[in-house]
Amino acid sequence: KLYGNVGAVKSVKLPNTVNKIDEGAFCGMVNLKEIVLPDSLKVIENNLLCGDKSLTKITVGVAVRDIEKNAFSGVKNLHKLAIKSANRNYVVKDGFLLNNGKKELLYAIPTKKKLKIPSSVEKITCKIGSEVNPSSLVLGKNVKKISKEFFYNSKIKSIKVAKTNKTFAMSGKSLY
Repeated sequence: KLYGNVGAVKSVKLPNTVNKIDEGAFCGMVNLKEIVLPDSLKVIENNLLCGDKSLTKITVGVAVRDIEKNAFSGVKNLHKLAIKSANRNYVVKDGFLLNNGKKELLYAIPTKKKLKIPSSVEKITCKIGSEVNPSSLVLGKNVKKISKEFFYNSKIKSIKVAKTNKTFAMSGKSLY
């Protein structure tokens, strides 16, 4: 945990000697705009950022092999999530954090208002409701499973399902 006048900090770049960051480590950094996580970090724990509202950019290092489900919870103004290209476990495509096989959607950039799920995605394990709140959603042709938290507190006004999706369909305003 960081101490002192953390409210004045605008950017954090951690050295590669850091291999663990505790939950809530960046809490209270109300002016924090950017975090560069070290290449030595292997796990990004839940609630790492605890709702840092000024944060607009996060860069994830090459060794991260586990990003816990609520790691970026409450970060509502994030515009850019970058994964270093040498990372073998995760990629970012069109504002979505995906596993390296691009079959599992783990996180959506909260500033996206129109979500078009990439066609490679088969499984959605993130929640979008209170985090992203897009106005529209398009499910790709390969989506087969959606976590029960995905729509929790959602304000989506429009949902479309790819005609070639064999698992989901729309009937009126209902997804089934």
